Amino acid sequence: MKTLNITRRMLLVGVFALALGSCKDDFESPATPTGKPIADVMAADANFTLWTAVTKRVGIYTALANNNSGLVTIFAPSDPAMTTYLATTYAAQLPLPITEASLLTFIDGLSSTSNPTLASFTSTLVPVLNYHMVSSKIMSSMITGTQTFATLNGARLSVSKMGSTVVLNGNSATNGATVTNVDLSGSNGVAHTIDRVMAVVGTATVLTPLGLSISYSTNPPTVTGGTSSDANDSDFDLLAALIRYTGTTPTILPNASPLPDFTIFQANDGLIRAYMASIDGTLTTEALCYTYISTLTASSTTSPTLADLTTLVQYHVLAGRYLAQDITDGQQLQTLVTTGKITASVAPGPPTVITLQDANNAVTNPVITSSNILTNSGVLHTINGVLRPN
Repeated sequence: MKTLNITRRMLLVGVFALALGSCKDDFESPATPTGKPIADVMAADANFTLWTAVTKRVGIYTALANNNSGLVTIFAPSDPAMTTYLATTYAAQLPLPITEASLLTFIDGLSSTSNPTLASFTSTLVPVLNYHMVSSKIMSSMITGTQTFATLNGARLSVSKMGSTVVLNGNSATNGATVTNVDLSGSNGVAHTIDRVMAVVGTATVLTPLGLSISYSTNPPTVTGGTSSDANDSDFDLLAALIRYTGTTPTILPNASPLPDFTIFQANDGLIRAYMASIDGTLTTEALCYTYISTLTASSTTSPTLADLTTLVQYHVLAGRYLAQDITDGQQLQTLVTTGKITASVAPGPPTVITLQDANNAVTNPVITSSNILTNSGVLHTINGVLRPN
């Protein structure tokens, strides 16, 4: 019996040793990158003198120069882009003429008593700089277009590809930019040159522009917004009411983190009012339409029914983020209606014209009149007609 117990102990020790060996292999840390970090590579490049100066002054440079800090992709504004941004942001504090040299003197002179103070400059610049960085190494060969990344700021950044040209956030005037050079590589990351300093996308959700939000702290969840009407045909009160009263809000803003992306084609109040009046001739004003929508129930027998309006709303929503630059000619866009698709027709510009062919051939197909209303859970496009699912 004693011999048997000793044998068992030896077997257990052997199995435990094997398990430890296996764990060591499974959890072995990846090798730390070696070589010149991306911050130092950029510091040696004459195109990023201001980027380097600013990152050093606000305390970001140290992390970017540390191979142990993780991988990073920097969409880095060129010196002319940084000059334009700083000259605009601090126009009142900068002496004329504003040059790269004078900006370097300005940055170097920041202190606790300067105007602006170093603390104020840092609190302004750090969120903006972090919006230009993603925590992975994305070489240009990995950029396929129609991609969305969470930045170090937390806000989302959309990447589109138009032929060989890469644009960020649809190259919108404030939130976007065009990539002008790629693949300046360091041991811990890569930098791609862009032509503008991008403002951070601050709109929380794709329903925020419509005044809608939802709280899951109550049961059932509490939806706010979508409860007003006015005499303005150009806004989107009726669309907000339709999303709310058809129960579509939790679909677009589910209890999830991060929120998924959606694309909404928004038709204004005048268009929705005219559509509803074409079905029920008594719905002649926005107020009457709102009352009809807000009091409709599943058991109502009047037309349009709640099911009709639910289908109508879902036909204006796509799962996923589709910037105008991501929509191609002949593309089939799947709506939230399972059997409902929209066909895009893209006529090259300038300006580019995107027409949306719906399921009804008896009416003129809507055109996107204002595109790329950016949020952190999707994008909205304004259209000049109601998309008809049947």
